[in-house]
Amino acid sequence: MPTATDPFRSTPLVVCLSAAFAMGASVAAHAATLPPASMFGWAMPHAFTTHAGPRVIGSVVRNVASCLDDGGIGTLRQVVGASGSGDGVDMSGLPLSCSTITLTQGEIVVGVQSLVLVGPKTRTLSIQNSQIGRILHHTVAGGELNIDYLTLSNAKVYTTSTPARGGCVFSAGSVGLNGSTISGCTAVSYSGTAAGGGIYAAGSIYVSASRITGNAAYTYDYSTAKGGGVYALNGLAVAFSTIGKNFCSNAGFLGARGGGAYARGSFGQTGDGVILAFSTIEENQAGTGGGIYFVGTSAGFNAQDSTISGNRAVLVGGVDLHSVSGTAHFQGVTIAFNSATQYGGIRAFMNIAAYSSIIAKNTNGNAFPFPDVYIHGAGNGLTGHNNLIVASNQVSGPTLTSDPELTPLANHGGQTRTHGLSLTSPAINTGSSVGGSIDQRGVGFLRQVPVGLQDMGAFERQAGDDELFYGGFD
Repeated sequence: MPTATDPFRSTPLVVCLSAAFAMGASVAAHAATLPPASMFGWAMPHAFTTHAGPRVIGSVVRNVASCLDDGGIGTLRQVVGASGSGDGVDMSGLPLSCSTITLTQGEIVVGVQSLVLVGPKTRTLSIQNSQIGRILHHTVAGGELNIDYLTLSNAKVYTTSTPARGGCVFSAGSVGLNGSTISGCTAVSYSGTAAGGGIYAAGSIYVSASRITGNAAYTYDYSTAKGGGVYALNGLAVAFSTIGKNFCSNAGFLGARGGGAYARGSFGQTGDGVILAFSTIEENQAGTGGGIYFVGTSAGFNAQDSTISGNRAVLVGGVDLHSVSGTAHFQGVTIAFNSATQYGGIRAFMNIAAYSSIIAKNTNGNAFPFPDVYIHGAGNGLTGHNNLIVASNQVSGPTLTSDPELTPLANHGGQTRTHGLSLTSPAINTGSSVGGSIDQRGVGFLRQVPVGLQDMGAFERQAGDDELFYGGFD
C-alpha cells in the first residue's frame, strides 16, 4: 500500500515479484540461505519458498542415466523427447564421473508446453554443445521452460543473414532460471540481427539465485544486436543474481543495445517490464545501455536493493530507459562507476522516483555536465527523497550531492558483489526511514536504524565492519 512517507510503496513490487516467479514448481538455489518473507515486508516469490516443502519438479519425474548424446535410452536427448508437458527431467542422479554432458547431435528440442530440467544441488553439472548450435530450443509459444541447478555454457548460434537468437537457450515462451549459470554463449549473425547471447525468450525471463556471465550477441554489419546476456520480449525479473561481463555490438555501435540485458514489454498482470531485486549488474558492454536497455509503451522499471556498476557503452553506460508513460523506481540502489561518452549512469525517457539510493561516480568522455542522471522529455521528472545524486539535470529533495565514498565492488557477503561505504561516507544514516529490513546481501545484513534512518544505497554498514577489508587492503 502507498504511504505518505514513501510513495515507492505505491508501486506493485510485492505483487510483481510474487507473480513474476510463480512459474512452474522449480526451486531456487541456496534457498535455505535466503531470508524469510517477513524480513522483506513483501511476499517472497514462489521460487524462493518451495524449499520448505517436498521438492516437486514436475507431475512426472523422468531420470537421466547417461552422459552420452547418442539418443540412447536414458540420455538427456531421449528423456526430453519422451517427456510430456509438466514433466520434470532429473539429472541429479548421474554418477560423479559425469560433470559435463557434451551435445554432439545438435540442439535439444523441447516440444512440450512446460518442462523442468533439474541438475544436482551439491555439485556442478554442465551442458555444452561441441558444434555450432545452441543447447535448448523450446518451441511452444506461451509455454514455460524451467532450468534448475545446471550450467549451460560454450554454445553458439551463427547465421549469415537471418536473425541469430539465443546462444544457449531459445524459447518461444518463457524461461525460468534457478540456481543456474549461463556462460560463454554467443548469438552472432554476419548480416542479420542478433539477440540474446545467453537466453532469448519471446515471453518473459525469470532469474533467481543465478549467474549470467560472459555471453555475447553481435552482428558484423549495421543490423541491431540486443541483449548480450539475455533478451526478454515480455518482461525480465531478476532476484539474488548476477548479470556480468556480457556484451553486444554491431558495426554502428548504437544499434547494439543492452550489454547485460535487453527487455521490452511487460508482465501482463503487473505492468512492469523489469524487476531487479537483491542483484548486481556489473561490467557489461554495449553501444548503449551497457548494463540494461529497457523499452516499453507504458511499463514500469523497478529496482530494489541492487547494484549497477562498472558497465560501459558508447552512449549510455548504466541503464537506458524508454517508456511512454511508465515510471522507473529505485529504492536502496547503488548505481556507480558506469561510463560512456555521454550518459554515464542513467538516461531516461520516463519519470524516475528514487528513494535511499546512490547514483554517483558515473563518468562520460565528452564533458557532458550530467553523467549520473539525465531525464528527457518536458513531462518527465525526478521525484523522491533521501538520495545521493551528484550530477543530474533534475533534482528532488532532500538530496545529497557529495562523494558517497564507496569502496571497491567486492564480495562483502551474500551471493552478489556490492560497494561498501567508508566510515565517513555521507550516505550513512541519511537514507529513508522506511524500506526493507535487509540490504542487498540478504540474511545477516540488517538495515540499521540508530537515528531512525537507514544508509543510502544497496549496502548497509554493519557494526564491527573492518575498514581495511572494505577498503580493499586485506
